Amino acid sequence: FTLFIFLIACILYPMEDFDAPDGRTPSSKHIKKEIKKERKVKSEPGAGNSPRITEIKGGDGQKKKKGPKPHKSAEDVRVEKYKRGNESTAYFKNEKDKKLQSNLRKAEKSVRNAAVSAAKAELLLTEEAGFLEAEGEMEKTYKFTQQQIKENVDLQSASKIFNLNLDTFGPYTFDYTRNGRFMLLAGRKGHVAMMDWITKKLYCELYLNETVRDVKFCNNEQRYLVAQLKYVYMYDKKGKELHVMKSHIDVNRLEFLPYHFLMASVGNAGHIKWQDITTGGLIADWRTGLGPCSVMRQNPRNAVLHLGHHNGVVTMWAPNMNTPLVRMLTHRGPVTAVDFDPSGWQMVSTGLDGCMKLWDLRTYKLLNEYHCVPPAAVLNVSQRGQVAIGAGSRVMVWRDIFQTKQKDAYMVHNMPSLVANDLHFCPFEDVLGIAHSSTLPRPPCAQTPMQFTNTHPRIARMRIRTLTHTTQPCSLQQASAATEACVCRHASSLDLTAANTPRNH
Repeated sequence: FTLFIFLIACILYPMEDFDAPDGRTPSSKHIKKEIKKERKVKSEPGAGNSPRITEIKGGDGQKKKKGPKPHKSAEDVRVEKYKRGNESTAYFKNEKDKKLQSNLRKAEKSVRNAAVSAAKAELLLTEEAGFLEAEGEMEKTYKFTQQQIKENVDLQSASKIFNLNLDTFGPYTFDYTRNGRFMLLAGRKGHVAMMDWITKKLYCELYLNETVRDVKFCNNEQRYLVAQLKYVYMYDKKGKELHVMKSHIDVNRLEFLPYHFLMASVGNAGHIKWQDITTGGLIADWRTGLGPCSVMRQNPRNAVLHLGHHNGVVTMWAPNMNTPLVRMLTHRGPVTAVDFDPSGWQMVSTGLDGCMKLWDLRTYKLLNEYHCVPPAAVLNVSQRGQVAIGAGSRVMVWRDIFQTKQKDAYMVHNMPSLVANDLHFCPFEDVLGIAHSSTLPRPPCAQTPMQFTNTHPRIARMRIRTLTHTTQPCSLQQASAATEACVCRHASSLDLTAANTPRNH
């Protein structure tokens, strides 16, 4: 039987077809190796036969055909750039629940369609982002002034550089809509106005006759929030009062979460609150335990609110936890401002210790540190990652600080005798809005020519009593008015305007 099998093997596989190594008799292993080589040569595309396709089983148990990879077109390459992970239907094909399987299939289809739409929209974004470029090593971009930029840009861009002189109800704070079309102004003394800043069209103007601390647009220009002296009010586009939120008392900062329709506030009471503006219900009210707070900003990635406190700590809050998610010691002095890069992975903070620091929110480690003299009071980050800070009478714009550490600022705007109170980058526009207040002395501020500057209370009382008996006014209120008139008259020699000066004195 063994001999019979050997004869059949010799007939099927002749010995002369194989070359045994060293002239010896070929073994069975050598025969199998030669057979595999012969089959591989026959399966090559140039050997006259078509490519042999084999079926293999993947890790998910599905049979996959293995063959030559097809050539990808330019459109497929663009789509691959916007995909989030590999498309795989194996994880829901084995799902027994048909309804869940259908929902998962629809979700995969919507993700695929979103990637295709983003790839098609890329054709419309043909222009690159513009920037200032200096010629030579001696010229610096931060030395360019706004007047030079205005003279060298087109007329449409030059028309976006303007100044509003509102020195009666200031200092001002402001906010832009999410599409960057409308601007909301709020003066500390009760002046609120909404306008289309491109066409300079005024839509509404309010005089509330009380302190206004902050303003915030809702999801669009139809509604906006105003943090007044005691409560938070909601107004419409025409200035009509819609709601009074009496649960928010003595508020310093407002934030609106556009994807949750929630309004958040923090104030002197040290409580952070969330309220649903659709139903009017209060979602959460947590006590921070760190006293009054005037610094709040939301992370664009997860809508977590970051608060900056007077002891240099930044706390992160969510409405479903009554304790802070994270506590970070960021500065050696009070925190003045916080903001985030467009991706939400990095945070920028400024404090009264004169430092601007960059933090990685994944590891909570310090990335870079910059020194600001004087300390920065306001901070904002643009959609392309440029950082603007207001430090006294100087506004500095930093470029690409989230990638590498920069030696010098990208742009510097000096405002002599002015202090920056608030600044914001306009969305979808190359515009930075700055709200500032004057540091010039205004009447009544000069020393009066009358000699009653003694600090002793008895002598001061005698001087005021002598003044009321020798002059025409017969009351202390009228005497103080006469004193104010003298102050204004004395200050007029300094070429300063004396506001509300009585004519009869």
